[in-house]
Amino acid sequence: MKDEIIAGLDLGTTKTVCLIAKSTNGTLLFTSGGNGVKQEDIVGTPETSSGPKRAFEIIGKGIVPSTGLHKGVVVDLEHTAESIRLAVSKASQQAQTKIKELYVNVAGDHIKIENSQGIIALERPDKQIIQEDVKEVIEQAKSIQVPTTRQIIHTIPLEFIVDEQSGIKVPDGMSGNRLKVNIYIITGAIVPCQNIYKSVNRAEFKVRDLILQPMASAYAVLEPDEQELGCVLIDIGGTVTDVAVFYEDKLRDTFAIPLGGIDITNDISIGLRTPRSEAERIKLNYAIACRDLADDEIIEILKLGGRGEQTIEKKLLASIIEPRLEEIFSLIYRKISRDVLQYAPTLLPAGVILTGATAKMPGIKNLAEYVLKMPVRIGIPNPISHNSQLTTVGVPHINYVRDNTSLQDPAYATSIGLITYALSQFTSGKTHTMGNPAHRNLCAGHLLTRVAERMKKWLLE
Repeated sequence: MKDEIIAGLDLGTTKTVCLIAKSTNGTLLFTSGGNGVKQEDIVGTPETSSGPKRAFEIIGKGIVPSTGLHKGVVVDLEHTAESIRLAVSKASQQAQTKIKELYVNVAGDHIKIENSQGIIALERPDKQIIQEDVKEVIEQAKSIQVPTTRQIIHTIPLEFIVDEQSGIKVPDGMSGNRLKVNIYIITGAIVPCQNIYKSVNRAEFKVRDLILQPMASAYAVLEPDEQELGCVLIDIGGTVTDVAVFYEDKLRDTFAIPLGGIDITNDISIGLRTPRSEAERIKLNYAIACRDLADDEIIEILKLGGRGEQTIEKKLLASIIEPRLEEIFSLIYRKISRDVLQYAPTLLPAGVILTGATAKMPGIKNLAEYVLKMPVRIGIPNPISHNSQLTTVGVPHINYVRDNTSLQDPAYATSIGLITYALSQFTSGKTHTMGNPAHRNLCAGHLLTRVAERMKKWLLE
């Protein structure tokens, strides 16, 4: 398989990140950051790994402020397009290559998960299940009537059932009279999704695939044992905190809390009567999540309106930050307790993985463990990452990925995850096109086509 150029675009409320990677066979050197090579490291699959040997090399990185998004959705097409142009341009210059297509994240409280089932009769004489049968039963499960205001983003097979035998992950080669599948269908509101396409198109690029943000982050930071045993991924963004629940290697639930790092910045600005730019600086340099962990250090900050400086204790700063983080974690805990833990209290033994830029704040792990009543770790794109074993899209694993220090940061979990997701599609020998409008239920015309096809089958029967 020839080398592939992969570009991931992380559209965030506060920043837009573009990473460009080159996937190839065997082992590669990793280069990233600055105008030259800061560090070289091995990236990809070792020679002892099974399956197709694929690797990737980050060859370009572009990071610019975002000005056209709010709460994870596009609110200004032109400003968003300009951020995309600048980020891709920076990454392309460093990579010395031109980019046409992008893997892009989608997030927000408009994302929903629905259950669906499909069932087919196995009519061949040998009754053996082949790949075409698997595709057919999944397509049947996907043929539920999706409202014209929504579109399918991902479909996740949960289990296959052959006759009365349930819990089957890979039915290929088995024999039976009928094949059934239970799947999750992840949908998003058409308007926010279409605005992503329009922004990317206006920047003169195309969307290669649209990926759910917490799913992308999971590719970068989750371990196989965590996915299997059960865990919660919390990605704290600028204005939205995205949450995903995994167990038995599958994404089981996802939701969003409309609060994030910018809300903490605003609290600091109001509480200390300081400009927002100064509040952001204070947060990045002095913030601590728990008042009990703060020391008596005195810090100098600017007053509003150019009134000079004032001094405060870090304990005061922590007393402003802690309630907001506690609110975010409390909302998550209530939702998980109601939808997951009340039915299976021991379902999430792997605990919580925190990622996103705010996850770097000192003391946040302690506060999260106290509020969520579960073990917590900080999810950093791992230099020895086994996460591509993630089976939410049914792809084989990549044994390890080693990363440059500049990208070993919770803030880049989604960016790295988009690249890893794209690489996993090449590794599995397929190109995933669920994010392409041509392959989705994006309009009533597509719905009518599907209905007509089903009516034709009924008439033939």
